[in-house]
Order: sequence, then structure tokens, then C-alpha cells
Amino acid sequence: MKISTKSRYGLRAMLDIAQNYSGKPVSLKDIAMREEISELYLEQIFSILKKMKLIKSVKGSSGGYLLTNHPSEISVKSVLEALEGDISLTDDRGKNESEIQTFLYETLFREIDEKVSSLMKNTSLQELIDVNNQKSDEISTMYYI
Repeated sequence: MKISTKSRYGLRAMLDIAQNYSGKPVSLKDIAMREEISELYLEQIFSILKKMKLIKSVKGSSGGYLLTNHPSEISVKSVLEALEGDISLTDDRGKNESEIQTFLYETLFREIDEKVSSLMKNTSLQELIDVNNQKSDEISTMYYI
């Protein structure tokens, strides 16, 4: 599975909103500027995320976008599935599979799918923010001689 540009940008934008999670809407223009993503492309992505109820829009001069849930309640998997659909690494199994295909699916590919799916399901936006903040703190406290 290769994660598309749409999904990578969508996840970055969701993280941007989550990092600025204060109950106030975050403008699309600000997200586009900080993340260096086309505002028009973000509009398309946000249309999907809004339809999937991961974000909501607020109209008006101080409008923008809000997460529908706390960042700790939004998984990476939910964002990627909203933008990609099925994110399985392997295709559905066909009826005319050889013994080797069946063997590989049952012993390797299914396990890979389950582990990747579990990792994405169990990783929230908040966890990614926390890891990023921790790395930033480590970098800022380094001393060079």
C-alpha cells in the first residue's frame, strides 16, 4: 500500500488542526500556509473529511474548521480510511487462488494487514502531536560544543 498525496496532506492538515485545538476554528488559509499545501486542494480534502464527520466548518469572519472529536479520539486509520476507502495491503482473495497464493495470504499477508491496521487504529492524532512535541523539546535542549 502506498499512501496517496491526498491522504498524506489530509493527515497533515488534521494534525495542524489538532495542534491548534483550542475550541476555536482554524482557517483553511492558515493551514495551507503552514503546511505549504494548495488551498484549493485542501478544500477538496476537507470536503471529504467533513462528509465523513471528522471535521466541521464554522462560517463567518472568524470561521474555519474544527475537529468533531478530541485529537485523542481520532485515529490515523479513521483519517486514512475517510480519504482512501479500504486501506488493506492485499486485495480480496479470489476463488481461483493457487495453493501458494492461499498459503501466502493466510501466513503472511493477513498478518501484515492486521498489524498495520492495528498500528493505525491505535495511533491517535494526539499521540502523534505528543511524540512531535517531545522530539521538539529534545532538540531545543541539546547543547553543542
